[in-house]
Formats: sequence, structure tokens, C-alpha cells
Amino acid sequence: MNFRRAPTESTQVAGPPSALLRGVQVLLSLVEAGTPLTVTKLAAVLGLPTSTAHRILKTLKATSYVVQDTDSRYRVGPAFFRSASTLACLGSFHLGVQRVQQKLAEGSGESAFYGAYLSESGRLRFIATLQPHQAIHYVMRTCVDHSLLWGASGLSIAAALPEQLVHAIYLRERDSGEGEYVLPKWEKMLELLLDVRRQGYAVSMGQRNAGAHAIAAPVFARPDAVVGCIGLSMPSGRRQSELTARYIGLVQAAAADLTLAAEAAFENCHLGTPGGDFSQLNG
Repeated sequence: MNFRRAPTESTQVAGPPSALLRGVQVLLSLVEAGTPLTVTKLAAVLGLPTSTAHRILKTLKATSYVVQDTDSRYRVGPAFFRSASTLACLGSFHLGVQRVQQKLAEGSGESAFYGAYLSESGRLRFIATLQPHQAIHYVMRTCVDHSLLWGASGLSIAAALPEQLVHAIYLRERDSGEGEYVLPKWEKMLELLLDVRRQGYAVSMGQRNAGAHAIAAPVFARPDAVVGCIGLSMPSGRRQSELTARYIGLVQAAAADLTLAAEAAFENCHLGTPGGDFSQLNG
């Protein structure tokens, strides 16, 4: 039910919803529906002309906020899940991050981190870190955004993204000088990313920052929606080759654990999963 103030000399009656608001309504309707919807059904529930709903869905589809199934129904897409990952960290998923980081730090004695994939900018932000009791340790900066093209953290996410998207990021940032070394040609970069995707983790030595060694693995909310990465970092001087395999195992286990937490967090919020009560939506 909508409540409106009676108009006065200083209050104007609200006009029709803006195009931006209608787009938000369409996206949130798909989120709360919990099941793929046809254009006709979506338009009927929101009280929109079918042509308007179709135009909005076309725009959202172009940016991967929604995807269209083979039966022409629409559902929430990977871009929405990636954007929602930062918000999810404020709730139950955040507790999962803390738990997994604690286990990683205790099992390795090194710094544990979680980095969120920022789908709007195609970059990475470290939003949770846990430092070990080591007198010397590597500290991840949480106040800036980073490229996906350098370091284990960025590469673990980039390897899980569509090739076309990563190529666009590569063209945009290859000459930025953000990392500690010059990026290889695209063909070599693509080979590196394919190797990371096949093995399920990335290892780096002084790529993003000199003197830093890191291991990272991607975290997913759905198989087609990477939301971030979990990993370990340490001063490169403390790296021990005989411990690398064990640390990789710890990171991969942490990523699997956190992926389950991410899936559960999004499912509890009815983010594109079955079970939502669409009949209760207001148009």
C-alpha cells in the first residue's frame, strides 16, 4: 500500500516513476521473485507496458544484471551478484569471511585477506584482512581499488571472468603502470589466465607490490558469478617452497568454504533462487 501526503502550497504531487526508478523496480522484482519470469508476467505485476518492460530488460541484459534463459524468461545475472557481494559482507557472509580468515591465519601464520570484485569498475577492493602474530607481515591496503591484472588476488578473479571482459580491462589498464612489472602481450596473458582457471588458484611473487608473495582463489555466489577472492599474503623473504603446496590447499579449502557461505547468503536473500513469493510484490 502506498501512502501519500496531501498536496500543499509547498508540496508537489509525485509524478510518474522515472526511467531509473522503473529499472530498479524491474531488477528488484526479479530478485524477489525467486524464479525466472517472462516479460509479460513482469510487466503485469509492475503495471508497466510490455514494451517498456522489454526495453528495460534489454538494457539490464546488456550489462549482465539480468540474463535471458533459452525459454525467453529472465532472471538475475552475474553482475548483480558481484555487486551484491560487498553488501553481503555486512551480513551473514561477513561472518563467514571472518571465520574463514581466522582459520587461514591460524593454519599458516600469515596474513589472510578477502577481496571483493567490483563489477561496475572491473577492479578489486580488499575489504577484510586479518594479520598474523608475526613481527613482520604484509598489510593489504583496504582504502583503494586495485587492478585485476596484477597479483594472485586480481588474477584469481580475472580468470573467472568472460574473456571479452578481461580483454577490455587489459586494453584499459595494460599501460597504467599499476603493478611492479610490464604485462605480457595479450596472448601470453590469456594463457596465464587459462592456467589459473584450470588449477583454481593463482600464485604471485612481487607482481602487485615489490617484496610480497600471495596465493589466492576465487569465491563464487553462483558458478557463473565470481564475487571475490580469498587468500594469503606474506613477505617474499619468508616464502618456503616446501610449504607452498600446503598453503595452496588451505586457500582452496577456504575458497570452497566461503563459496558455500556466499551461496547461502544470497539464497537467504532470495537472490535469484527458487522459493520467492512473487504474488506479494507491489506494482
